[in-house]
Amino acid sequence: MLPLALGAAVNTRVLAVEVVLLTGRGRPLAGGVAFGGGAAVPLLLVAVLDLVVVGAAVDLASLTHAVVASAAIDLAAAAVLLGVALRLLWRSPSFPERHVARHHAEAREPDLCRLFMSGAGVMASDISTMAMFVTLAKDIAVARVGFPWQALVLVLALAIALVTAWGPPALYAIRPDLARRVLGPVGKAARRHARAVTGLLVGVVGVYLALRGLLAL
Repeated sequence: MLPLALGAAVNTRVLAVEVVLLTGRGRPLAGGVAFGGGAAVPLLLVAVLDLVVVGAAVDLASLTHAVVASAAIDLAAAAVLLGVALRLLWRSPSFPERHVARHHAEAREPDLCRLFMSGAGVMASDISTMAMFVTLAKDIAVARVGFPWQALVLVLALAIALVTAWGPPALYAIRPDLARRVLGPVGKAARRHARAVTGLLVGVVGVYLALRGLLAL
């Protein structure tokens, strides 16, 4: 589960927008928190749906059927991730500068409701992050360890997956001066190397899931 949580945490789009919001004028911390809160919503919804739907299916199905279904989900997620990796590394799409530029204007006069919705939209539209977290939540739902342990692991997984959404605002809340010095270079590096870093990471996780799915069949 840890590789999936760490993979989902590397979201350069979310990080780039948080840097823009926190290094801008107006109300940087409020904007960053609103955007980060919105980014958490799709992952939380996926986690709840997986726990309810997959958990109920596992309780009704036999162990063999549950293992086969879990492996099939792993292979489907692997296919999605490998496709994303190939697109990033071979076709080299440009980083969404227009999307980030729009948040430069919002950073000056932040509309917190709009930023919340934008955070949810950015996270939900990130195919690789959502595919990894869907698979991670499925693993938690399939584990027959009882709801309290499932909830605890899920909270830890969410905390890891949302590092790029909540780490920058947390740093700004504790040390605003340090955050402004650090986040600027971090944001530039993330935007400069977004394709390579994301493509390689997504490819590695895709291979991991493909091997895990094939071995489980």
